[in-house]
Parts: sequence; structure tokens; C-alpha cells
Amino acid sequence: MSCGVRFATPEDGAALLALTRIPMSGAVSVSFPHNGDFFAAEALKGRELKHFLWTDDATGEISGCGLRCEKTVYFNSQPVTAEYLGSLRLKPEQRWSRAIFRGYELLREYDAAHPAPVCFTTIVSDNAAAIRVLEGGRCGLPLYHPQERFRTFLFTPGAIRLDAKRSRDLSVSRGTESDRAEIFDFYKNTARHLDFFPVFGDGRFPAGLNASDFIVVRENGRIAACGAVTDPRKHRQIHVDGYAPWLRVCRPVLNAALALVRGPRMPRPGSDLDHRILAYWCVSEDGRPERFPVRKRGHVIRWKDTPKGAPRVRLHALLRAAADAIPRRSILMLAAHETSRFFPSLCQITHWGYDSNLYTVSWRDRPAVDCANVPYLELLEV
Repeated sequence: MSCGVRFATPEDGAALLALTRIPMSGAVSVSFPHNGDFFAAEALKGRELKHFLWTDDATGEISGCGLRCEKTVYFNSQPVTAEYLGSLRLKPEQRWSRAIFRGYELLREYDAAHPAPVCFTTIVSDNAAAIRVLEGGRCGLPLYHPQERFRTFLFTPGAIRLDAKRSRDLSVSRGTESDRAEIFDFYKNTARHLDFFPVFGDGRFPAGLNASDFIVVRENGRIAACGAVTDPRKHRQIHVDGYAPWLRVCRPVLNAALALVRGPRMPRPGSDLDHRILAYWCVSEDGRPERFPVRKRGHVIRWKDTPKGAPRVRLHALLRAAADAIPRRSILMLAAHETSRFFPSLCQITHWGYDSNLYTVSWRDRPAVDCANVPYLELLEV
């Protein structure tokens, strides 16, 4: 098939909605179908959205797409305009063919006219084919510079209530309009030391959120942790398309075992995941966060690896409040980088999880940049 590339137009919305139903391969095959207006759902990811498309020259049919957008985030403790690459979807017959390089040629031309000081992306760690192609930097592809991994955690409310320690020294409440200024000050002073944490600009919360969506944890009258509980399903679903053969056979046994420890059960194939996201979560660490040493693969997280004292208690108070705010059978999701001090504490709670590789991306004519601070990934915006 002869393949062309171009940027998307509003008339492509229906075809792009169909692409969101293409499952990602892996032990658990999932897709992320959008609801309603494709471009309205994608707008949560940033601004200046440019979807580049692969099309059949003969029929004009769209066979794949990718996204380039801009976000205002903290990087090296300063607000910057960052470029984000994501939403790469290709029909199976087009995956990792030479046509993909033509799409990146179009992206490079656009990027030359709209440069950003830093560019980042993530790739699910199980996606070996994508990692092999994109990390190689061949045929004019940009260079992908690894920045360790994120884990996306999936918790049940019961597991959080069972494992997260309760503290009487903290007060927990829903945010109100009178808390608005204090919430913004907290994020400005605390989140600025987390690379890629979104900047709340012009005194406004991110689209679709208001003060009452935020959980506020106070210590001695001051905000010590904060995060918003939100339902992303009005814009995007997580659809479980199927399981690898061995996992399909083991699923009933695994679900029985998970029920004993209040872990999240594996949904039946063909169903949507009932989930909520703890978005923009941030916990004060009484100073600038330090990067926790990366654990070797296979290393068991031990209780003594977890942060001691107030930071862990604040995290647990935020998690327990989030668990109380969602239905009993729902799943709470959040992401944490493996160098975060809170990563071991999250690993101690019974969960599912999947890992994603974080990269900063640069074209060959630009210098590479690395994360100096602990990175942050907002699931609501990827």
C-alpha cells in the first residue's frame, strides 16, 4: 500500500474515533476508545494539537495517527513550554513499516517552525517492537533518551483502606473556592520540583476540574498534600479486548487469589474498566524532592525502602481520602516514577501495575536534555 502523510482536519474526527478502538498488544490487550468528539477528548492533553496521519494514497483511508502538542510544565524547577508526543496508533498492517518514517519527517518540518526547549514521550515497556524502532534513531527519526520508568498503579479502595496507614495528626477535606489561592500556592511551591508536572496558569484549574474535585490534606493548618479525583470515562474508556492464552486460562484462579487480598480483579474480555484517576497528586516532602535510587529489575521492594515519617503519612492520608471518594468496585489509578521516594510506598499496597519508559526526545541538530528532578506523569493528559 502506498502511504501518504498529512495533518488532521475536523472532517477526520469519525475516522480517528475508529482508530482509538485498535487494541494494543500485550499480555492484556487494551484499547482506549474515545467518546463523542475525538478532538474534544484529545484537547485534555495540551494545546496546539497537531495530529499527523498516515493515509492510503489510492483510497485516502486513514491507517494511523500520532499527536504532537504543547504543555506548560515545570522542568528543572522552571515553567517551560514542552512538546509532548503521544497517541501513536497504527493499523496492524502498517505497524513499523517504512511509512512511519514519513510521518516523522512531517513532524520534523513542523517542529522546526515551532521549536520547544524540551520534548518528552512515553512507551509502554511491553511494546518491544516500538521501543526497538524508535530507540534506534534510524532514517531521520528523532533521538529517544531514556529517563527510567513510570509505573501506572491500579488500586481497589479496599486495598488502600487495608494497607494505607491512618493518621490523626492530619485533617482531610474537599477543596472549596476559598481554598483556591492556597491550593495554587501549594502547587507552585511543591510541584515545581517535579519535572513535567503541569503548571496551573492564570489562576484556573485544568479543564473540567474545579476546587471541589480536589482533596486537601492539611498539617498544622497548611496544605501538605493535594490531588483531584476525576472520572475520565466521559472522554475516554479503557476497554479490555482480551488476554494472552496463558493468562486467559489462569484468570479465574488469579481473580480468586486477588479477592483474598482485595486486589483489583481482571475484567472479563470485552468489558470497560470502571476506573477513576487521582490526578495532579502532589505530596510535600519538607524540602526539594531527591531522586530515590533506581532498583534493579527483580529487586523486591521492602518496607525499610519506603520513606519514613511525615511524607509517607501524608501520601496515605491522600490515598485513603481518594478511596473513600470513589465507588467500592471502582479502581483508582495514578502514576509514579521509579525514582520517586513514594514509589516504594505505593508498591507496598496490593495493586496491578504496568510500566512505561519515559524519554526526552531531540532531533539530531539539537542538544539532548535530561531530567534533573523526579519526573511526574499526569495520566489525565496522556
